[in-house]
Amino acid sequence: MAESLAEKTWAWDIFLEEDDLARPAIEAFREFHWPTIRRELREHLPEGKCLAVGQEPNWAEPGVARFWHQGINLRGDVVSDWAPTLPQPANNPNAIARQLKKGFRLRPDAEALVDVETSEAAGPAGGDEPTGPRYACARHSKGTVVFPTWSAYREHCMDTDEPIELPVPDEVLERLKTLDTEFYCAIHDRDFVNTRAASGHVSAYQNPNGLNRGLRFHPTMEQMRIIRDGKGNDADESRAGGGKPVAEAAGGGKPLAEGATGGAKGGYRGGGKAR
Repeated sequence: MAESLAEKTWAWDIFLEEDDLARPAIEAFREFHWPTIRRELREHLPEGKCLAVGQEPNWAEPGVARFWHQGINLRGDVVSDWAPTLPQPANNPNAIARQLKKGFRLRPDAEALVDVETSEAAGPAGGDEPTGPRYACARHSKGTVVFPTWSAYREHCMDTDEPIELPVPDEVLERLKTLDTEFYCAIHDRDFVNTRAASGHVSAYQNPNGLNRGLRFHPTMEQMRIIRDGKGNDADESRAGGGKPVAEAAGGGKPLAEGATGGAKGGYRGGGKAR
């Protein structure tokens, strides 16, 4: 913790070493459990409040996280800066809500909760103001909500169980062109290099009785399939969400590469960094 809070680039794994033995299990927890916890957390928060974009616990173990607290004396005066707690349970929405109600934070440089009406438009908590494309959702009675990043739009679709309808960013499509992968899930921004891995992912999120409680509009296997040319080169068409080919959604029907006939071969790969 040599860096000051102002200098710190925040991430969920700041307390983990790259080779930490707990990292694989934590990453699996983040993929299969955290989206559901985040979605259900709103039911445990004050009315009109939700978790700010980009907020996530600093995981120490799967379902265990370090929160942040200030030193405050009996008169209510702040006597010390934000500091990490010891590892606390964070394996369900109620456990996280209890910590937030105490005044704890998920990260020290920003409030964890914001008003629902302005949450997405405000940008990632504690981050720089985005300057790239913005993503709008007009499917709500309160009017159009504008999201500053692709990640924020995806989180919104997960939280509200809505299909991805907007074009996948060009940087995601460019990334897919460089990977030996067969399937891409737009709502989770993850690619899969074989049918077995993709099928397991789809089953985990479409099962209404599973740990993830089911996403009604999670892309199907066919919607996630990437079609490449016969040599395994640039992806030409990729169905990733909303029942539309990604190439069509992102480029008005424009293919990513000329001529597509075959598929790529290949296990499982984590998602990218697209914002």
